[in-house]
Amino acid sequence: MKAFKGFVIVNNNGYHYEGMQYSRKSKYGIEGGKIAKLTIKCKGKVITSYDKAWNIEPSNTEQRDAFDIIAYDYN
Repeated sequence: MKAFKGFVIVNNNGYHYEGMQYSRKSKYGIEGGKIAKLTIKCKGKVITSYDKAWNIEPSNTEQRDAFDIIAYDYN
């Protein structure tokens, strides 16, 4: 697996993210994709967490937008 991390801005809020990615799509990945693990934080608080299953799903439109940006690049 390959590690990744970064930072995205959505509606003037910054989101830090880090995760692990399979080399190809997997049934354990988010939506059958490559992302095996993902943590997204905003202002130091974990707002999204995935580790082969959802622990914390994005709970509003802005969080989902941040997730969508990351998923587009890595999933």
